[in-house]
Amino acid sequence: MFLIKNTDPKDATGELAEFYNSFPGGMDVPKYLQLVNVSEPLFGFQAQLIGWWMDHSKFNPKVLSAIRYLMADACDNTGCDAFNSMMLLGMGVTTQELEAMKKAPLDGPFEARENALLDFAITAMKNPEGITQDTIDNLREMDWADQDIFEVANHAAGLLAPTALVKAFSK
Repeated sequence: MFLIKNTDPKDATGELAEFYNSFPGGMDVPKYLQLVNVSEPLFGFQAQLIGWWMDHSKFNPKVLSAIRYLMADACDNTGCDAFNSMMLLGMGVTTQELEAMKKAPLDGPFEARENALLDFAITAMKNPEGITQDTIDNLREMDWADQDIFEVANHAAGLLAPTALVKAFSK
């Protein structure tokens, strides 16, 4: 599967197996999370980061999944696209809402302020020059703090490197 040696999820033991077994039944472990185990320190960091996002109290988990879903689509990361669409469907988002989000994130199935944050995160990655002071001020007016704004942009950016790495190391 990869050009370098990693541990396949079915062969994992110990903490790695525990991590892989934490994914909902029927869902494949995302390819990047299979690849990154080639480096124990980077895998540990990635697992901690995932845990941090899962425990984040400020953001709706559906919005975070929607950011990953839309970024995966933008990066042509079909595995991550499928994984996050399954996550969203499992959280009650409909297929029609998924398709509508792809066309217009501002019209997503979330609260208006969450849709604005979703749209910002995707725009920041697809068209960073399009982010202006007005963009940031509008988010602030919706009661998003600068830390929130940066964190969701960082979350969206978090799909760029893994997508490139999986493409580089895939057979």
